[in-house]
Amino acid sequence: MRKLVRVIFLILYSVLLSLIGLLYIFKKIFPVVVTKQRNIEKYREMFLTMIDWIKQRQRGKNISNFLRKNAYHSIAIYGLADIGQILIEELKNQVEIKYGIDRNDIQAEYPVYKLEDNLPEVDMIIVTALYDFDEIEEKLKRKLNCPVYSIEDIVCFMC
Repeated sequence: MRKLVRVIFLILYSVLLSLIGLLYIFKKIFPVVVTKQRNIEKYREMFLTMIDWIKQRQRGKNISNFLRKNAYHSIAIYGLADIGQILIEELKNQVEIKYGIDRNDIQAEYPVYKLEDNLPEVDMIIVTALYDFDEIEEKLKRKLNCPVYSIEDIVCFMC
């Protein structure tokens, strides 16, 4: 009888230690998996937007024509990473880019502000940070009285 109790105790103890080990591993790995999944979704959104943008360009449509047609003469661009730089190149000498907004310290040919700064008035703001657009839009609308569009929206409007 004692031997049976001892065996049961050892089995339960082993199971408990295994569960604690699994919880520890899960606690360490889960944040990494979540971050990787977020990045996959972010880059997928960027890829699909760029594909649509290229298709519109191939049809002879471009963002500067869209902006002029809708009387957006002076703009700001939020997000000056890859998509923001491509947008600047497309709009250069076509539309007045008054400034950029970015959370990082970036050197650019235009003034670059942080979201917390006092932002000069513009006709509209184009947000190139697709994944966090809703949060960014809300903050920008509290600061400025102008339309805020994602680059994804503008590419869709060009259709």
